Amino acid sequence: MNNLITRKSTKLNFQRGIKPFLKLVKVLVIICLLTVVGCSKSNSTTTTTIKHKQIIKPPELPELSSDWPQSGNNLWGDRFSPITQLTSSNLTQLTLKFSIELNHFRVGGQESEPIELGNYLYVTTSGDGIYAFNATTGALIWNYTPELNLVPGWSPESNRGPAVNRNYVFVLTADDNLLELNRFNGTLVHKFQVANPAQGYSEMMAPLIYKNLAIVGSSGGDEGTRGFIEAVNINTGTTVWKWYSVPPPGVSWNQPATGNHGGGDVWTTPIIVDNLVVAGTGNPSPDFYGELRAGSDPYTDSVVALNIQTGALVWATQEVSHDLWDSDAASPPVAFYLNNKVAIGEAGKDGYWYETSFASGNSLISPTAFVKVDRTPPSVSGTMEWPGSEGGANYGGSSFDPINETAIIAGINFPTIIKTSSSPPPNAQPTNDREDAGSTSITPNGITPSGTITGIDVKNGQILWQHDFSSPSIGGVSSTASGLVFAGFENGDLKALDEKTGKVLWTTNLGAPIAVAPILYKSNGKLYLAVETGGAESLKYQFPYSGPYDLMVFELR
Repeated sequence: MNNLITRKSTKLNFQRGIKPFLKLVKVLVIICLLTVVGCSKSNSTTTTTIKHKQIIKPPELPELSSDWPQSGNNLWGDRFSPITQLTSSNLTQLTLKFSIELNHFRVGGQESEPIELGNYLYVTTSGDGIYAFNATTGALIWNYTPELNLVPGWSPESNRGPAVNRNYVFVLTADDNLLELNRFNGTLVHKFQVANPAQGYSEMMAPLIYKNLAIVGSSGGDEGTRGFIEAVNINTGTTVWKWYSVPPPGVSWNQPATGNHGGGDVWTTPIIVDNLVVAGTGNPSPDFYGELRAGSDPYTDSVVALNIQTGALVWATQEVSHDLWDSDAASPPVAFYLNNKVAIGEAGKDGYWYETSFASGNSLISPTAFVKVDRTPPSVSGTMEWPGSEGGANYGGSSFDPINETAIIAGINFPTIIKTSSSPPPNAQPTNDREDAGSTSITPNGITPSGTITGIDVKNGQILWQHDFSSPSIGGVSSTASGLVFAGFENGDLKALDEKTGKVLWTTNLGAPIAVAPILYKSNGKLYLAVETGGAESLKYQFPYSGPYDLMVFELR
């Protein structure tokens, strides 16, 4: 059983049934009581299975809570709420309860996923400031400003949220510290260093807390750092284990022995299924010049599964071999039951939806495109690549509805023009904050990013419905047991869609870009929806905005 904590909240446990149909019936009964056809990519993913002494027992389904107590809402990261109080018939009764300006240490974009637990609402700012509010009134309970020791010339760009465990809240900072604070009064309890900013590492992800472990990765792969996943003891700060996604410089495919290169960073929050940590890894570096990294560049652009006790690699499924397009497996993986077995889904920056077996890492479907895909190897003269560096899917998570066995994915339609070098110039300098060995990526003029929301039948990978939008939902989606899907868009729209058809049921514009999916929670018997405005750091030139960053909370009246 996972360590998800719910305080005086209505909660729901999925019961494993003999047949998927009976399991879904049980879900519906308990919940009631609680109240474009896409193209396919050839199935060319590569799976590496590591044999060692490990027993994988049948995993337990995650506990579902009417709080929103962690990134992705539960350990399986399905962004699914069991709340049924909000329906298509009363969406118009969602009323703004309070709006709070988040100017506490603000830089970059506002990409933090809020966390709500026991009527405490936690939010981080782009500059690593931390707030705690009363979740029903908006009253400030405490805030905390960390003292950052940044490498000259660097500044925070975004922070994707906190984590909560028992009496503590955890935040990763841009200078590679893990902060542990008393969640009730904001007192700093521990501060642990998890990486070295002088080596190019930084932290933006929401940490994942499991029992006495904090699971962390890092950012910096585009700058040539060597990606890793690390388990830190939250009581002592000691590293329990650390797994690197790429070999050291000069070893195997990661050549030469000097310089900044490698990549494969884990910069979005993993999930936990039974005794495995499942995470997506980033692109190899240099991003666009592949001559320095011959072969498939194993474990980059991959979904990997590690033993949570030892960090040993169990399996790895690579989505893009020898990536030349910056196609991280960035969107957090999501776990779900499929034919009474656990599957792992992931929406790649390359524009494809992947499904793999939790037990083996083997592919279960031919990957399904959810945005425009038109790619060729980059050239010296320049090639326009769809999707570009933004994805596909980016850091925003997909949602899984276990009632209808549907994955809901937010996609970005936006190209990049990549010009590669005929040979890397000596002592090549970074371009656009990347170690590109003389290659460049250019945003094309006259094209504005647009978006898609897509519903996929996980049983076969077929698209059930897809709708185009003039603006992307880079922050992902959330869904409810009442059949609703919520998403925020860079043009300021907050939308609710019908989960079965994708039809837009409700729209309100918040007057500022939205770069994170809404969360839903119940407190004191009432339903709330929380969302932040401010926009994504990586889309600030396409959707310029200089106004306030706000936390907005709606109440169902």
